[in-house]
Amino acid sequence: MKFSSQIIVKLFVYLILFLVLTNFNFILLMLNGTLGLISPIMFLVTILGLLSMLIFQKNKLGKVFVLFLGFISVYLFFGSLSVFDLSLTFGDYITEVTKYAKSMLILILFYFFFKNSDKNSGLENQILFIAILLTITNATIFFMDYYELSVRLTFDDKIIKDKWARASGVWGNANTAAAYCILNIILWMYISLKQNIIIVKRLLIYSIILFLVYSIYLTLSNTAFIIVIPIIFIYINVFTDAISFKTKAKIIGVGIVGVILFSFMFSSSIYKQYENLTPKKKEKIENILTFFKLGDNKEVSFSDRDITLKKGFEKIKNKPIRGNGLGSFKKNLHRYDGIHNLYIQILGEGGLFPFLFFLFFLCYLLNQVLLTKRKETRFFLFSFFLFIALYGLTTHGVFLVKGYGVFLSLFFVLLEKQKKIYPVISNLFNK
Repeated sequence: MKFSSQIIVKLFVYLILFLVLTNFNFILLMLNGTLGLISPIMFLVTILGLLSMLIFQKNKLGKVFVLFLGFISVYLFFGSLSVFDLSLTFGDYITEVTKYAKSMLILILFYFFFKNSDKNSGLENQILFIAILLTITNATIFFMDYYELSVRLTFDDKIIKDKWARASGVWGNANTAAAYCILNIILWMYISLKQNIIIVKRLLIYSIILFLVYSIYLTLSNTAFIIVIPIIFIYINVFTDAISFKTKAKIIGVGIVGVILFSFMFSSSIYKQYENLTPKKKEKIENILTFFKLGDNKEVSFSDRDITLKKGFEKIKNKPIRGNGLGSFKKNLHRYDGIHNLYIQILGEGGLFPFLFFLFFLCYLLNQVLLTKRKETRFFLFSFFLFIALYGLTTHGVFLVKGYGVFLSLFFVLLEKQKKIYPVISNLFNK
């Protein structure tokens, strides 16, 4: 019975993992399918998988995960207060709560699944599977750009050509595609830090990482460039921790020589490629190159985020304590745009208390991450923390993205290893 129940649970979980990490909804839409077709199927499978996990597996909640669920509960509660002054309709609030409920169901399911896999020494296999599956999906960024098939999803669920000529693959959004490349890179770096990795496999992993970095370039995401650079430096520092200074100098020297040779050999080719780019893509690249020059007034702008932020802060001033209601900062602040900032979204929608709770939660996470002893685990935890902390500065609705939920659950499980845990009601099924 136990063997068959484990197979059932794994089938449910792997099906959800496939649907989430291949963005199957978007693939259906590209193939003239229906965008919403897979949503009820995923919801049903998630419910069945979670029930199976609760009944057939021994599950416990860790302190960090309980704290996160506490933050989400507080955020949703304070986000409901605007219903009472009629600035937010009850129907709109329920719609937003339903979205969070679906995402939290997937998060809880994978949290239990990864925790159970860790007990059975199967967590590393799950991580490798996710890395491979995500690499296959991220490969569509390169190939769809190469064959000029890059498209994006509009606010009314229509597929159109990306007007900025930014690659996005089957993710349907260039910034989202870049984010998944970063997460993919973190996974492969984590795997490469394992001591039992042979040199051939390590070289293969490095080739994949370079491919993913190039895919990030194709997305032309400013945020991704900012995040991936410190992660690479952190990885180099962790990887070379046990290497002598002399060896480090040789590695750096070979790298510098390689870059110089590459520049001489391919500079004319790169220049020709640049000249053949569309005006929109040239403009985007120029915007990236001037991104780090503080104080510069860029002549080009690819969004109205400055106007959106200004309108967002105006709404925050009106209701700084209890917020403007759940979902009020996700869209339509300026045209269709949302706030593009997770921190301001929490402050603007839930008010001051959920915002302070979130900041406390981030500080607590950072403290726990820095206390982690194993170098490869600490690298993964700190890199993912860096991703959430920095990526949240340029996007909103992070906790609604189901794919991020998979990584968040993995983050919690690795962080809570050998720490105190709390039993949940599911233990009643196992007595």
